[in-house]
Amino acid sequence: MTFSPDASIAVALALARRPSSPLARALGTATVPAVQRIVGPGNAYVAEAKIQLAGVVGIDSPAGPSELLVIADEAASPEVVAREVVAQAEHVPDAVAIFLTPSRKLALEVQGAVERVLEHVFAKETDVPDKALSRHGAVVVTKNLEEAIELVNAFGPEHLTLLDGAAQMLERVRSAGSIFLGETSPVAAGDYASGTNHILPTAAAARRPPLPARRDNAAVRPARPPPRRRTRPAPPPAALRRPAPPPTPPPAPAGHAHAPVR
Repeated sequence: MTFSPDASIAVALALARRPSSPLARALGTATVPAVQRIVGPGNAYVAEAKIQLAGVVGIDSPAGPSELLVIADEAASPEVVAREVVAQAEHVPDAVAIFLTPSRKLALEVQGAVERVLEHVFAKETDVPDKALSRHGAVVVTKNLEEAIELVNAFGPEHLTLLDGAAQMLERVRSAGSIFLGETSPVAAGDYASGTNHILPTAAAARRPPLPARRDNAAVRPARPPPRRRTRPAPPPAALRRPAPPPTPPPAPAGHAHAPVR
């Protein structure tokens, strides 16, 4: 599908669904007009085609495997965390699903809950979640919730879920494509409800540079630079200055005549 909102500015967008479509849209064919920008989701082959055509045409961003980071404290339900993690791992074998918590007890309970979900739900259907979790899944025990948020900002995940006490850390999050708060905001449904499905940044595209730290280690936004003061221009070098005019002689006193000099 090609969309041209205004032919006068020659804007064209192409939504590609097959690996051959981006090439045809970028270069043009006898029946397919060339476009200026290719955007939209696609499989791994479409994503690779868009990356190789970047520069020939504009693209939105390289789309990588789906990502989810979940942060929760000891008050969270292990079953809720496990469902979020496994639902993410179900996408593709390269999907990323990571759980971070300062509670070692909850970390062990989530591992057990994930095993139960895999056994009861996916054992006879597909091994995709098991492959994804074995390749790119992890349960990380942090010192506190603050450290978990720091890891999130360094990772820049596509999806981020904050459960229970972690939801109070929302203002500290700087790098995430989409954020879901509480156990009633599942990522699997929220992506479709919010309209961001398949268009969120992946592969650290959501990552932002860190803020400078104060003495109390609290992040602060950089202050605006002070306004520049207007200063007088420096005088030109002596070689470029105009020579001063000769001094004017004083007038002669009244009543005195000067004899001409011969």
